[in-house]
Amino acid sequence: MEESPSPKNFGTWAGGMEQSLIVHDLPAILERWKIFKLARCAASNQLFDIMETPLIPSVISNCSTENYPEKGYRTPEKDRGSGMHPTRRTILSGYTNESTKNIAGETSIVTSFSELNIEEPPRTSIPSSSGEALTAFAQLLMVCRQSAPATLADVFSAYCKLDSIVKLGEGTYGEAYRAGSTVCKVVPFDGDSLVNGETQKKSEEVLEEALLCLTLNNLRTDQGDKGKDHSCDGFIETKDFWVCKGPYDPSLISAWEDWDSKHESENDHPKDFSNDQHYIIFVQADGGRDLEKFALLDYNEARSLLLQVTASLAVAESACEFEHRDLHWGNILLARDEMSNKDHTMSITLQGKRIRARTFGLTISIIDFTLSRINTGNAILFLDLSEDPDLFKGPKGDKQVFR
Repeated sequence: MEESPSPKNFGTWAGGMEQSLIVHDLPAILERWKIFKLARCAASNQLFDIMETPLIPSVISNCSTENYPEKGYRTPEKDRGSGMHPTRRTILSGYTNESTKNIAGETSIVTSFSELNIEEPPRTSIPSSSGEALTAFAQLLMVCRQSAPATLADVFSAYCKLDSIVKLGEGTYGEAYRAGSTVCKVVPFDGDSLVNGETQKKSEEVLEEALLCLTLNNLRTDQGDKGKDHSCDGFIETKDFWVCKGPYDPSLISAWEDWDSKHESENDHPKDFSNDQHYIIFVQADGGRDLEKFALLDYNEARSLLLQVTASLAVAESACEFEHRDLHWGNILLARDEMSNKDHTMSITLQGKRIRARTFGLTISIIDFTLSRINTGNAILFLDLSEDPDLFKGPKGDKQVFR
């Protein structure tokens, strides 16, 4: 799995057995997250200017009162900040005084954590229903349905034997490993040390990427209302999330070194992570092999690839204004079903119209939403790409630079 920016090395993914999907209460998670964003703004500036969009009334999350886009625009003005990598920006909607009152009465993933005793964090926190303050890290634990971080060994042992872990690929912000029939993307965050020359992601950034994955999960044909207006299976299925803490496990170090001996890793050796290091694990379906290494057999497979990618993007754009913003050939996975007696077709629903098409045995999965933009219905999540000019640089003549 390749994490942005720009492809480096990609591993081979093979199809595996399906596992049951963990159902998350997305509306409740988004409501808790919105209150957090509101409190963060309220602590630092005046009340917010309201910006009406064609879909939702919103407020700017960075609390700036200048350079707002005119009415009718869905994407906010660029906020040029500082940092080693882009900061995820958001536009929030639906704030009322009642929103903080109603949160206490929710019968959802939120209330199951009401007994947590969380220490007082900085001013960028919100009060919970039981009075203690909740940081973005605490909310991330809620999404993962954990009361405390686990160890890497505990998580991976739930999916496979530790000595069977295989590294599949790497990116700027993390590593991908096969664990049984799943792929686990391990991303360090909230640490002070640089990782592969980059500042580590913060809890808030990781939380928002998790929200984006959950939103795309809701487009799957086996999720939610069967009569929904938009559905497709072209985005990788995220099965679960885990927060972990501690040094890199020896089993993962062994898998990392095996991969390094064959492919010469460009990443820092993970043995240097401290006992206090936090990680987020995205547990995802095994989508196959990336397009860079996948050999298409004929014209039928080529047109199936193009059809599935464009149809999936069309559904996500229509449903939630989704923009991938990093769709190089390392972020498209393919798997081939060679059983000739199967009905090789795909089905999508676009603006209420159901469409079926032949796939010729090929299945695609779009991955890596680090740079993506999406409207969850409650908020617009996106990265200000102008903050990292290196994203737009690459080897001369590289056809994958502009995407």
